[in-house]
Amino acid sequence: MATQGLLSAQTPEPVGNKDWYDDSATQLITPKQGWSPADSEWFYRTTQGSQLMPYAFFIHLEQAGSERLFRDEVNMKKFRCLPQPPTLSNQDGLPVGFVADEGSTLPKELLTDQRSLGFTCAACHTAQINYKDTAIRIDGGPTLADMDGLLSELTDAINATLADQAKFDRFSAKVLGAAGSDDQKKAQLKTALEATAKDRNAYQKLNHSDTRYGFARMDAFGRIFNRALTLVDPTNGVKANAPVSYPQLWDSPHANTVQWTGNASNDKPPLGALSRNVGEVVGVFAAIDTSQVHQPIGAEGYKSSANFANLLELEKRLGTLLSPLWSDTSLPPVAPAMVEAGKQLYFGKYRCDKCHQPYTRDSEIRAFESVMTDIAELKTDPTAAQNIHAGEGKTGILKGGSDPRFPTVIYEDTASADQITKDTITRVLMAMPPKPKPDQAAAPVPDKAATTVTLFAPGLKSPTVAAKSLHPDAEPSNHLQYRARPLNGIWATAPFLHNGSVPTLYDLLLPESPQPGSPGRPKKFYVGRREFDPVKVGYETEKNVPGTFEFDTSQPGNSNAGHNYGTEMSEEERWQLVEYLKTL
Repeated sequence: MATQGLLSAQTPEPVGNKDWYDDSATQLITPKQGWSPADSEWFYRTTQGSQLMPYAFFIHLEQAGSERLFRDEVNMKKFRCLPQPPTLSNQDGLPVGFVADEGSTLPKELLTDQRSLGFTCAACHTAQINYKDTAIRIDGGPTLADMDGLLSELTDAINATLADQAKFDRFSAKVLGAAGSDDQKKAQLKTALEATAKDRNAYQKLNHSDTRYGFARMDAFGRIFNRALTLVDPTNGVKANAPVSYPQLWDSPHANTVQWTGNASNDKPPLGALSRNVGEVVGVFAAIDTSQVHQPIGAEGYKSSANFANLLELEKRLGTLLSPLWSDTSLPPVAPAMVEAGKQLYFGKYRCDKCHQPYTRDSEIRAFESVMTDIAELKTDPTAAQNIHAGEGKTGILKGGSDPRFPTVIYEDTASADQITKDTITRVLMAMPPKPKPDQAAAPVPDKAATTVTLFAPGLKSPTVAAKSLHPDAEPSNHLQYRARPLNGIWATAPFLHNGSVPTLYDLLLPESPQPGSPGRPKKFYVGRREFDPVKVGYETEKNVPGTFEFDTSQPGNSNAGHNYGTEMSEEERWQLVEYLKTL
């Protein structure tokens, strides 16, 4: 466990000794997870090709109702992002997972800074829990961030800047510098900001959900689907109303399938994993150009901003990431006798290992098969799986053309959202520059007008091994299922169940409804605090601190029902099993 003086990112707010949402921390520690500090910094700061908006716009944008910058550390903490101090690799002090990508659509005559602000995996997969004034940073853990709220308020800030001349003048002076008084430059800047506003407003409208996400959740699949669907037909769209918890990353490279529904394959590396990561960056604001495809479309790729080299390196490094150990933190020590009793329950009486298989944390060979369970048996909230299975859209530019994975499949008027998304991922991969041979220089990046096909030959008429290797699963299973994974590091991944509807491990072992001798699982609780409960194992959720999000399990997609395994256990057994789970 590494200990260091508190970074400025964790400095308590000026009000008393408390941070946002009644939290506090005066030092930061990092459990040993197989990574060096350089690995962590690379994870936080290396672009995947995400391009949300011009970098200079984000750096100088004010909050909608204030003259303070949107990226102000206090504002970032409100969304539960993890601000960091300026460093050589992060000169503007961006939060963990926020990064500058070398590329944008800004006119070069407007700004010499052509970068975009984007996100890395770390924005959604870096956790921090606080205990007794100590912050514990966990790489690959699920963020507590409210990314939906951040994107919404960022859009509000852009709109406010366009609507308020004084605010725009301040923005213009900061972005343009010495040229800020040039009326022509200001008009050109306003046009560029209006284009950004148009994109951000369209994104917010397309992905609006009546079920609020709150902290620690995102409907990533709904948003990825919407990105792919609108690329082929701008009138497409599905509901992004099934927010799920961010899964931890330390077991992802070693599983045959990932995601809560198990519908993303890791088979046949590196392309299985690469296609999964390309899918992620498609949803997280990669720039994708479909303008050069022919009609009807054949084996043609989409030029994109996806950074394939970094995505491959990301998967490689994640393969070395280990789950955090409870014993490597400042949390209270476990009770050995209770741990042993809980272990006997896990492998004996309640057979938790039938779904959540034993897993050797630091073994050289860590591959495992995911256990899939039908929702009819599991009885947890079905919305996420139903949306993935039922989503569809018009084929648009694909109509009459062939699926590059299965060229004998010709697109008709509509197709499933899953198929269109996998088609998009495949076409982005098809434009990946070929890996140079040892005696060759790296291939140049294609220019904006070019479409490079490297994994599929032009005019491909029949399926090939290469085509199938990109997506060995043609379509999602007809069964509605969720995936069980090994529970190493489970203690660091609250809230629980796929939709974050259960606040602690103790609550998960309660029956879903009140019964004699048991109150049942909480129907409402508050999310947003980092303060950790080491007894029940999860974040503190009972205190209604202003700004925290009330999680209401009666809302659509928020059910805390199901996973009723072992819920008939005695209170003593319940505490014993919780104690054992701390050690995984």
